[in-house]
Amino acid sequence: MYTKTTMLAVPVLAILALTANSPAAPAPGPGAVIAMHKAMFRAIDGGDLEGALGFLHADMDMDRDYGQRPCTLFLVGDEGAPVSADGFAASNQLLADWLDSGASGWKTRITSAHDNCLSGELSYAVLEFERTRATKRGTETRRYRSTSLVTYDDGWKITHWHVSPAGSTAN
Repeated sequence: MYTKTTMLAVPVLAILALTANSPAAPAPGPGAVIAMHKAMFRAIDGGDLEGALGFLHADMDMDRDYGQRPCTLFLVGDEGAPVSADGFAASNQLLADWLDSGASGWKTRITSAHDNCLSGELSYAVLEFERTRATKRGTETRRYRSTSLVTYDDGWKITHWHVSPAGSTAN
């Protein structure tokens, strides 16, 4: 004879058994925001334009007078000068140009990360990271600070990314 507890336990145990072996996607939240940045840097470092562009969020609420959220990028060009884009199409083009102008070939490492997920839709990350590459004269390292606002839409994607130099050294 089955009891009510047994009847409830069997489906619960079946669900646990089915999900125990499936890879878990990062849940929306701070850990997933840092994971998104790491994946984006891997794509950028590998020269994977399509993969890198997949981390930019489309413009939001552009038909509203207030509360518009265009995708905006403020990056550092290869010569150290600031470069920026306002809007999804322009941000896509800037990131493509940035990769094309020598942004690939680098190895990026996040050295400090502060983030929080105050809602299931909008989060932020404040990062310090360094990018290193081999040159004819040795190793070049550039250090940066960035602030990202990210929106959750089938994964975290960048709505705003501001990168600034934090000093550079050549070895």
